[in-house]
Amino acid sequence: LATQQEQNRAEVARLQQTGLENQRSSNEHHEQLIACRSKLELSEQALLTLRSQMEDISCKLQDAVYAYEERRSKIHTQKSTIKEITARLEEEVEARQVLSHEMDTASAEIVKLRMLVDELNVRNES
Repeated sequence: LATQQEQNRAEVARLQQTGLENQRSSNEHHEQLIACRSKLELSEQALLTLRSQMEDISCKLQDAVYAYEERRSKIHTQKSTIKEITARLEEEVEARQVLSHEMDTASAEIVKLRMLVDELNVRNES
């Protein structure tokens, strides 16, 4: 009977020790769970921050693309305008060359006519 009681006491002590170890292990797991939850919350907050930053960057990028396209369109319009002005200037240069040639021809004709008038005047005087 005494041996049985000692065995029972030893078993109770062993079970109590196991219970304490299990409690300690449970507490450690609980602390690990709390730490993991904390890390998860921080990760979720970081993810929300990153998403917000990505949206901001996306908006800024969209604005930059719009500004680029607008500027590109203006440059294209300016190039077209420059081509039109250049074509008109070339036409004016050609027209001036034609007028210059016509003026040279007319000047030569005037010189010939003056010479003819002078010759006629000389004939009339004699």
